[in-house]
Amino acid sequence: MTIWVEKQTDWSSAIAHSPGYFAEPKTAQVWPFHSHAHLGFDGPPNYTPRAHIGFDIDLNADLSITVSWSASEFDDETEGGSMNGGANVPKNGGLRWNNLVVANDDSIDNDATTINFTINNDQANH
Repeated sequence: MTIWVEKQTDWSSAIAHSPGYFAEPKTAQVWPFHSHAHLGFDGPPNYTPRAHIGFDIDLNADLSITVSWSASEFDDETEGGSMNGGANVPKNGGLRWNNLVVANDDSIDNDATTINFTINNDQANH
């Protein structure tokens, strides 16, 4: 299975930085003898605010997968926000999630990261 993540961080502060864009695919194999996997996406490196999304993937008996995600954004160690979710993806199916917005709780600059991701479950082909 493959997960493709795109992230765009925007600042609303008066002294705005350039928006940060990040895109990366990662793959994982879940199979009866290894039926759980985790994929994490950070980046770009050395970039503030930092956005992260992690996916936990579990294989079901019908070769569908259950995917849960946790997304977060941090300006520094005290200003942060997070969001969790999940979905089932059928065997040989896919899921596209657009505009998952994670914002930190800083009342001054209200930075936010928009995350889009695609999950392709091709487990039955392996």
